[in-house]
Amino acid sequence: MQISSQRAAWLWVLVITAALLMPSLYFPALAEAATSPRIVDQSADVHKDYVTLEAELNRYSSNYKIIEYGFYHGSAKDDLEYLGGPDSQWVKVGGAVNKLGPGAAFGYKLSRAAMEDVAGFEADEPYYYRAYFIYEDLDLGFQRIVYSWFNSFVMDSKTVPEVTTAVAANIDSGSAALKGRIVDLGGEDEITQYGFLYGTTTPPSTQRVVGKAGDSIGEGDDFSFKLTGLKANTRYYFQAYARNAQGIAYGMVRSFVTSADNRLPAVTTAAASELEANMALLNGRIVDFGDDDEITEYGFYYGTTAAPATKMKVGDARNSIDEGDKFDYQLTELKIDTKYYFQAYARNRHGIAYGTVRSFVTEDNGKPRVTTLPSTFGEDWARFNGIITHEGQSQVKSYGFYYGLTSATTNRIEVGRSTDKNEEFNYRLTGLQPGTLYYVRAYATNSEGTTYGYLNNFSTQAQPRPDASVFTIGSSYYTLRGWGQWMDVTPYIRDARTYMPIRYVAYAMGLTDADIIWDGATRQVILTKDQTRVTLIIGSRYLYVNGQPTLMDVAPEISNSRTCLPIAWVAQAFGYDAVWDARNRTVTIR
Repeated sequence: MQISSQRAAWLWVLVITAALLMPSLYFPALAEAATSPRIVDQSADVHKDYVTLEAELNRYSSNYKIIEYGFYHGSAKDDLEYLGGPDSQWVKVGGAVNKLGPGAAFGYKLSRAAMEDVAGFEADEPYYYRAYFIYEDLDLGFQRIVYSWFNSFVMDSKTVPEVTTAVAANIDSGSAALKGRIVDLGGEDEITQYGFLYGTTTPPSTQRVVGKAGDSIGEGDDFSFKLTGLKANTRYYFQAYARNAQGIAYGMVRSFVTSADNRLPAVTTAAASELEANMALLNGRIVDFGDDDEITEYGFYYGTTAAPATKMKVGDARNSIDEGDKFDYQLTELKIDTKYYFQAYARNRHGIAYGTVRSFVTEDNGKPRVTTLPSTFGEDWARFNGIITHEGQSQVKSYGFYYGLTSATTNRIEVGRSTDKNEEFNYRLTGLQPGTLYYVRAYATNSEGTTYGYLNNFSTQAQPRPDASVFTIGSSYYTLRGWGQWMDVTPYIRDARTYMPIRYVAYAMGLTDADIIWDGATRQVILTKDQTRVTLIIGSRYLYVNGQPTLMDVAPEISNSRTCLPIAWVAQAFGYDAVWDARNRTVTIR
């Protein structure tokens, strides 16, 4: 039986629409690759003469870009089924220049006059709408259009009130203030009831009455209600409502998220002061009591390690310390020229909270104090940096740096013999070896002796090969045949094997996007260059080169929605070398 051309065309429309609405059935590799954009919520705020349509996007991945968005609307749902009905109306709200990002919302004010221009419009009958947007996959270079589900609203012919829902305020872990406004009394002289609906689902259903007949609320008046007893870190939906003799009207549905439950107090550690050879003043501050009305204990922990364990109690509930108050403790009998760590703490009935760990160095009986600052460097040069933070009991007579290929730093460079306190000094050293690890520390000497800054190290830059690409473990920056590039994932090591993201490894071996195929149904990666075809299967240790299997000691896997390959095996299959530099943690493909 012959199928008419018109019917065949409609069948194609059905297939294409299904592909757009359910891309994961037709493009499984794309669906698995990353979190693609979609519409997670939409609403219609109905007024007498217009409706505000609003749609909200999910938190999609950064490798997608919204380039157009808007709404379709019509008097019949069928008109929007394929967006080709005779009465389907299209509204473009914005384009790429509007920069609609992840989690953003967009809206449109649809006038009653525009709806009345659509054939079949009737008040008191459902009027349909759906949102759409077009996005671009920045990795694969294609565009796709996405539509929301169908939704509807009713333009009431009765003269009910007009009410709006405002943004919630004063949100904390257990409460929030809901806000609304009476815009119009409608066809009556009085509002008989008004308030809010709220809940953890949409549309919200739990009612809170704010006022009734006789409260004398008028047009333009605001009203509010403080919700209490809410759950921490939870999304709530709410909408204002108002009723008169003709019926009830609702504002748009809004939402808010309660903050995390802050039961413990908040305390900060301030810098130590009044430093001497054997004493220092520790400082702290109570920021917040938490979910309690008093601090039961507060003080400091200190010691010579980064996890200080010696406790010094400063006060308890009897001291009546208040939010915002500072407290301190004088440490004595400390060792000279020694680094100490400390942190403030505070306790309420729910538990104990800590400030950040800080440190200080005690005076050293007249010797200067010097700090080694980070060095800057290139392939064959380095700029050493230091600062003298304390001159000691006599003037500094020599300062500079010690450096070398080992931590012994036997090479000495004198930069000067007199400098001011807190003034940086530096020295530019040339003739260094490219790609080499060096150690450096600052020093300062006065008549009491010499002190040294902490030992720092750096590796000079390796000389890049124009035909080589260099990847660094844990870094998203790499060089592609001498040119700096950025990846959206980072190389990593697992089971003593280096894994690299497929796309950027392929670039390093001269492949393009057209040479890379991902088959989501079979979970295969196919790479093709010239006469070589390499196939890998996620989770399988077999690598196929032009159909011939080779057993690897590891298998490709998916990490952070990206396919990562055992680099050495893939490079060898295409005639490349993958050279591992353990000291600099780099892989060079050449």
